[in-house]
Amino acid sequence: MERGPAPDRAAFLASFGVSPKPKQQNRDVIAQPAAAAVTLLPPVSFETETENNEVRVARNRSLVEEDLRLSRQSARQIEAGEMTLAKPALQRFIEAHPLAHESRKVLVMLLIADRQLSEASKVLAEGMQLVPHRVAFKKLYARLQFGGDRAAAIAIMESLPPRLEEDPEYFELYGLLLQAEGHFEEANSIYRSLVAFNERHAAWWFGVGVSYDGLGLRREAEGAYAMASQLSLQEMTLERYNRTRLKMLRSVL
Repeated sequence: MERGPAPDRAAFLASFGVSPKPKQQNRDVIAQPAAAAVTLLPPVSFETETENNEVRVARNRSLVEEDLRLSRQSARQIEAGEMTLAKPALQRFIEAHPLAHESRKVLVMLLIADRQLSEASKVLAEGMQLVPHRVAFKKLYARLQFGGDRAAAIAIMESLPPRLEEDPEYFELYGLLLQAEGHFEEANSIYRSLVAFNERHAAWWFGVGVSYDGLGLRREAEGAYAMASQLSLQEMTLERYNRTRLKMLRSVL
């Protein structure tokens, strides 16, 4: 069956400062599907790295609290456009305390937003050496690799994932990577799980539609695009593509 063309990823990638990776296109395949932009500063999720060691926990409790305080303060500064205030404080604190994971996360987000991608990758790599399966770091790695080594990002995301209900954003990023690499069957499974979790999320229905489209399943794709249209996609690039593709499918079914 005929497979549809890809929607433009530029708006999505611009949300975290990554340029699309040049790639030879096959006109019969959806090459680079897009999805809803990811929030720059997701809610802080804190984990201590001092399990099963009460003495060490007590000794580091002040560091844990200061890391959380600084990360939240810096997030507020970034949202207010005060990046020049947040960045040096975060850098100094992380240099002195490498296990300040929340502050590291916010610093990487700041660097991505400021398009300092090489520095962001370096800071993130240092954190992932310490805690390679930390979910927040894996999501940031996925964002950075949309224009780079997507296969490596997929491998990272499929290793020890959280439960979907704990972090749907993780699986949305995972689905985007799979679609970008043309793994439509796997992406379809991810997106159908997401809409089963929340059937009112338009961008996830769009992801279902793109993956069905990539598999050449026109009728199923039409139904998913129709749901996305009914629920109203917020991103105009996706809305235009969804509307165009829906009209095209309905004309041939």
